[in-house]
Amino acid sequence: MKIYRLSLILFVAGLFYSTSAAGSESERLFQQSYIHSCDTIINGIVYSLDDTNHYACVSGFATINESNITLDSCIMSNGEKYIVHSINDSAFFSPFQTDISRIVSIDIPASVKTIGRSAFKYLFNLNTIIVHWTEPRLEVTTDSLYNPFPGGSLKNYDSDIFPNYVTLSVPSGCINEYMDDKTWNIFGLITDGNCHLNRGRFIMDGKKYTVIKGNNLRFDGFLINSDNGVIPSVINLYGTIFNVTDLCADALKQHNMPSDITLPRSVVVIPDSCFWGTRGLVNITIPETIETIGDNVFSKSKHLSTININWTDLSKVHFTNKTFNDIPASTLLRIPDGLYSNYIDTFPYLPFQINVYDGKRYTNEKGFIANNLRYEILDYTNKTVKVVSSVCSGDINIPTMVFSPVSNIQYTVVAIGEQAFKNQYITSVYIPETINNINSGAFEFCQKLSKVIIDSYCNTAFDIWSGCFNLKTAGPIGSGCNIEYKWNDSIPNGFFCTNCIKKVILPFGLKSLPDKMFQFSSIEEVEIPNTVQTIGNGTFWGCSSLKNISIPKSVITIGDDVFHGCQQLETVSIPAGLKKIGKDIFAQCPSITDIFNYSVIPQDVNDIYSEDFESVFLHILKGCKKIYESNEYWKKFNIIDDL
Repeated sequence: MKIYRLSLILFVAGLFYSTSAAGSESERLFQQSYIHSCDTIINGIVYSLDDTNHYACVSGFATINESNITLDSCIMSNGEKYIVHSINDSAFFSPFQTDISRIVSIDIPASVKTIGRSAFKYLFNLNTIIVHWTEPRLEVTTDSLYNPFPGGSLKNYDSDIFPNYVTLSVPSGCINEYMDDKTWNIFGLITDGNCHLNRGRFIMDGKKYTVIKGNNLRFDGFLINSDNGVIPSVINLYGTIFNVTDLCADALKQHNMPSDITLPRSVVVIPDSCFWGTRGLVNITIPETIETIGDNVFSKSKHLSTININWTDLSKVHFTNKTFNDIPASTLLRIPDGLYSNYIDTFPYLPFQINVYDGKRYTNEKGFIANNLRYEILDYTNKTVKVVSSVCSGDINIPTMVFSPVSNIQYTVVAIGEQAFKNQYITSVYIPETINNINSGAFEFCQKLSKVIIDSYCNTAFDIWSGCFNLKTAGPIGSGCNIEYKWNDSIPNGFFCTNCIKKVILPFGLKSLPDKMFQFSSIEEVEIPNTVQTIGNGTFWGCSSLKNISIPKSVITIGDDVFHGCQQLETVSIPAGLKKIGKDIFAQCPSITDIFNYSVIPQDVNDIYSEDFESVFLHILKGCKKIYESNEYWKKFNIIDDL
């Protein structure tokens, strides 16, 4: 028995290490201790064994192959029988990174006598618990059923699903015992095969509902990972027919939802802000039975592509000039065939908000979605567009030309808009030669972005990479850096002014470094090619992480304040060919210790400025000490002729 358990522990430890080596140290220690407390795994379920009483305790999952989990009343381990007696604290939380969100139901045997704290924590899609006790006398801790989420909620997940919307299935004839028990009557629905609504809430087919009056239901939203966006008009719940007549005002104001949604014909009102801020919604179909649509229904739904509506008699529909407020200009309003004029005449503001298309005619489109990118039209005459967002994650390949799926007109892609990809889960981007401008915040906080290829001589704003912490290096195409660019003789000012890039390789052929090129950036290392002749004013101003820099032999002139505020700068190498140095180049550089100057004749300096000249060693060529000691500015340093 001990040898078997040791082998199992080693196997599970290896499984954990291979799947979560990148986890934090605290998580690793917790999971390691968890693994060593496990005695056996059967059908993917982890059990801890009590050899004295021959009890087995459910401790977690190693693998999940089914969405409906049935716990056995007893198990066999190494030829011995163990009664499944209890469910451990946080038992259905998996330290093995198993996808427990697949679990939708759990069948608990009557042999179980105890359920631990937060036993069902993180089961975000759980909708049914089946129990077999004829009387609810189970020992349950205070929060076994309550508070399955740490702190009462979990950001980006529904905190009210459990137990509010979970169905408790009990043995036939035992419904009253559970309904009267204060521990168990917290469930939204309790059933023994018949319909007993209790709190009037339940889950069906990945959707949440609440009974509001009689047999009428309110749709309350989708569960995580739900991919069926068709909301039914009628539901059969244990033989009782319910009609879905209402939408909760916040029901669809969520990020985790199907991309395509069809509203039921039984609903007549869409409340204000119903789809406000949805990220997942791409297409929605609204039936002709809808009579009223509130204000700001689709506001900030930045991935919304198409609204399909089917009204033929517009006199029966009420919505205002605020209904379509603040939605992407490229959203398509797809209306019934042949009714273009009716819609335009009835709602004259629509052409200024969105595209209207009836299968034959459309307004002057302001934008469209193609190849998972959203475009806005810049110039109808020259047929140019800019990228304004992505409707997908992963790798992004921006094309040079794109066809509008509505007008079938081909446009040239010439720009990337402000905050176009902000906070999106993109991993790589290819920017083609037709792009002329990359605007402010274009890739801001794309924290998974690790590769960018700029195959264009475009202009860029100062802050396009802010918060892209996986973009650590930048260099010419072919350098293998996180950012590879095409420029060779000039680079847009501010391109490197970011908090993420640590190393920069500048292209061969570059003649000058413009003023403030790296100002207040996080660079630690710069490779300057031997073609650069001029370094502008304040080029490295405020680069507080820069420690060492070597100025190539080709440089003739250095401007003012070049290293001003480089607080960690320790050493600087100055070539023999450098003729002129601007003023205050070492201002506020308290860490500088050594300057290596290879010039026989001291350069023309206009107050080099250092807070403590005598503590800085000036290394010069042998035999040149006398001429440096006679120079008004260089004589202030601690001169050593050791080169």
